[in-house]
Amino acid sequence: MRRIKKLPRYNICPDHNTNIKNCCLPVMESVQKVSFKKLTRYMNCVNEISKELKMNHAYTDMWRGLRYQVIKEGRYKGQLERNGTCLSSDWGYISIHMSPQVDPTPTDYGYNMFDGTNQPKIVDMDNDFIDLKQIYISKKYQGTGIGTKVIEVMKKKCIKYDFSLSLVSGSVRFNKKIYKSSLHDCNQGTFYVNQFKKNNKFRKIGIVAGMNPRHWEQMTEFESEIVQDYEEHITEDMFKETPYKSLKGSYSFTWNKPQVEEGNRIRDWYLKRGFNISFSYLNDWAVLRDNYKGGKIKDWTTYMYNGDTHFTWWNPNHIKELVKLHYMDIDTYQNGTTGYDLFSTMEYMKHIILNNRTDLVGRKTDRYLTR
Repeated sequence: MRRIKKLPRYNICPDHNTNIKNCCLPVMESVQKVSFKKLTRYMNCVNEISKELKMNHAYTDMWRGLRYQVIKEGRYKGQLERNGTCLSSDWGYISIHMSPQVDPTPTDYGYNMFDGTNQPKIVDMDNDFIDLKQIYISKKYQGTGIGTKVIEVMKKKCIKYDFSLSLVSGSVRFNKKIYKSSLHDCNQGTFYVNQFKKNNKFRKIGIVAGMNPRHWEQMTEFESEIVQDYEEHITEDMFKETPYKSLKGSYSFTWNKPQVEEGNRIRDWYLKRGFNISFSYLNDWAVLRDNYKGGKIKDWTTYMYNGDTHFTWWNPNHIKELVKLHYMDIDTYQNGTTGYDLFSTMEYMKHIILNNRTDLVGRKTDRYLTR
């Protein structure tokens, strides 16, 4: 393995030739609320994960190897935002983002203090979390226990750097969105790999620039495997529309049966490894409650339809704070001293998700009792 630098020398961003605090970091702070302190913790955590699992970075400079996404709205609309890291090995790859896209923490929609008073957030999505965006185990390594090892290493490092871990479990092989992304990345990766092989000049330039040829070769292999698997098993006539409409009245998502079946198997795998159903569900249900009470919506329906599940692994230090709260009664949508504690709330959310019993959400509210 090549030696990896976490931040560029003197913190000078190679893309902008200035200190990262004056170019990329303000964008990250505005969009993801990532401070320099959080960035440093994240870099240290990811670097130790890569060392223990003997994984490859895209570049010898972690900063240059951070993945980008285009900002879609706000002050920095259209600009590129650094948001995560992809690591590869012979057995597969993992993608780790600095912050979750969906808030996995209990918000003030869903809890109160035991005395019924308002309470500011005690666990923060931006500072206290990293997000396991994707994990892929190559076919020849599935069933070897490598997935469990990856999760245990990530937990250990998260404890060290005081992070909790969020993720969305689901099928990688049969998801249309992931297929399209893999097809694009596979074509890009193939270009680099071919250049490394055929053009010695390009290879030298790439290596001098800090590119890691082995990472690109591995990623191209895995993306090709995902594309081939999808094309061999999924056809357009297998897709169904989501059972609910968006606020604009249109069906916005599709799914297929193999995707759901594999998603459910992966969901159960994470449950056995200490992950809990994310509070993002409770937050969404609480927002629906308030919208219903405020007359913004006349009714609502919630579904689990595509096999994806939002999960959280809670750092033990964060659990100590979460037990101080009293949570929303999911049946009645009431907060305060009549609500549930942390563990009973997590168990009830688990029951609802595992059994697809979203009909239980708000079942003792006016919208049901008046029918």
